Amino acid sequence: MFEPTADRESAAPAAPSGDSELPPGEASHHAAHWSTIALLVGLGVGGAMLGSWWLLARGQADPPLPWLWPVALPVGLAVLAGGVLAYGLLPAFWRREAASVRELIGSYGGALIDLLTVVLLAAPLTALGLAGLRWLGLEPASIEDGRIRLRPEGLLLAVVMTDVPMVLLVLGRVVGSGAASWRDLGLRWRGAGDVQLGLMSGVGILVLVAVVSALLRFGAGVTNPQAELFEVQGISAGGFALALLGAAVFAPVVEELFFRGYLFGQLARRKGAAAAYAVSAGLFAIVHVNLPARGADVVNQLGPTLLLLIPFFLVGLVLARLYHATGSLVPGIVAHAVNNATAFSVLFLGMARQG
Repeated sequence: MFEPTADRESAAPAAPSGDSELPPGEASHHAAHWSTIALLVGLGVGGAMLGSWWLLARGQADPPLPWLWPVALPVGLAVLAGGVLAYGLLPAFWRREAASVRELIGSYGGALIDLLTVVLLAAPLTALGLAGLRWLGLEPASIEDGRIRLRPEGLLLAVVMTDVPMVLLVLGRVVGSGAASWRDLGLRWRGAGDVQLGLMSGVGILVLVAVVSALLRFGAGVTNPQAELFEVQGISAGGFALALLGAAVFAPVVEELFFRGYLFGQLARRKGAAAAYAVSAGLFAIVHVNLPARGADVVNQLGPTLLLLIPFFLVGLVLARLYHATGSLVPGIVAHAVNNATAFSVLFLGMARQG
């Protein structure tokens, strides 16, 4: 069986220039990981300021000073962005920090911190982007029953704003620290056979998701509310193409790089293949279950939402298997794109007929 990280130990990439390398084992004690500290400070201070601004803007608190609430927004965003940027890029420029990061990469804690960073950064970036599009006179989203529904421009923006932190972490903490090269992560072309494998696997994933979703719907009364995220009724062909660009091009490429090339590959190297399959697929599922499920037979919504993890978890396992078996991200990217493009096309056509 192909091990995608097998050639890293024999030909490890050179570490970034800067301070001298630390002896093995000593890096974990060096400055307690300055990049992680910067991230925590950014999240803590920036989050507190943004939270204060949100309360003030909603009129739920009285500002002690009149100028506090407009100042808190830009300052909070700057602190938050600074912490995240330091976390993502510092290892690429500081050799000692790179040594510390290489010890953290491939650990359970490192995977969880990186995923939380992506989620916590993507949310404010998306909110700011949506506000910016509205300021430009566009309507990237609608609000129905208190829920935001993304139109094509909003969907594309949300995908890009989620992809940017993923690329940042891979660029700075993995490639920049010398833990792996882009080729190590699976960005390699082995031939047209990978495309064919991806197409067949994409069809298989569609069948798998359809069967599991039907079992959940008719067996437990649970349906996937992800369709409620998108406002596709009445959109033009150009708008549909724009939405597909985000869902079927950007998302598959970056998510495969992050979840399979980075998380699965590094976890397999340090924790073994079984742990890598479980953790990478589990984190992939958690990210994609972003709305509470609708459950007819369960009183509280936690049960249905946890059940919705099952199809996404299985998809994550299949995509991880493609990467593990080939060492290339191409089959997974193609399969992921086929699944997303087909699902969104069905949603679009269904809503168009209803309209």
